[in-house]
Amino acid sequence: MNAPLFAHNLFSYNFGLVLALMIGFFFGFLLERAGLGNPRKLTAIFYFEDFTVLKVMFSAILTSAVGIWFLSKVGAINMAEILVVPTYIWPQLIGGFLLGIGFVIGGYCPGTAVVGMSSGRIDAIIFIFGLMLGIWIFAEGYPYLKSFYLSGYMADITLNKWLGTSRGIIILVITFLAFIAFWASEKAENK
Repeated sequence: MNAPLFAHNLFSYNFGLVLALMIGFFFGFLLERAGLGNPRKLTAIFYFEDFTVLKVMFSAILTSAVGIWFLSKVGAINMAEILVVPTYIWPQLIGGFLLGIGFVIGGYCPGTAVVGMSSGRIDAIIFIFGLMLGIWIFAEGYPYLKSFYLSGYMADITLNKWLGTSRGIIILVITFLAFIAFWASEKAENK
């Protein structure tokens, strides 16, 4: 049977929500256990003191990329059934920039703020309120921002499509970049 499992009606919508909640809970638990619910640990990357966030994110990207690629090669995943969110290059670049600024100022990204909030961190709770306020402001201003929000449309492009190469080559490049990033971060942390 091919994945994604939900696309093949192997479980109900409600079970999918419960499963997502359980996966989210355990993911958040592991983030907290790794210290990634602590804003000092998260922002240390911007001061070149602790590169745990870089290592965790690169490891997650690499594991996912290799896993999906391998499962597609053995026929366990049908890549045509995997949703690729459309790219709108300009609003996504600006959104990423704003997320980065919020990360540096607040010490959290949205996911780690929920982790921090669940462990009782007051700053994370304040960050979540600010996040909700930002979402509300965006929603109210959407009619004025709509043309920008839909600008730079590039369809459901992926790196391999954009660069005109195979998924395997992209995996090799990501692996190479990960090893370089891990090596460089170890050198920086040891100074």
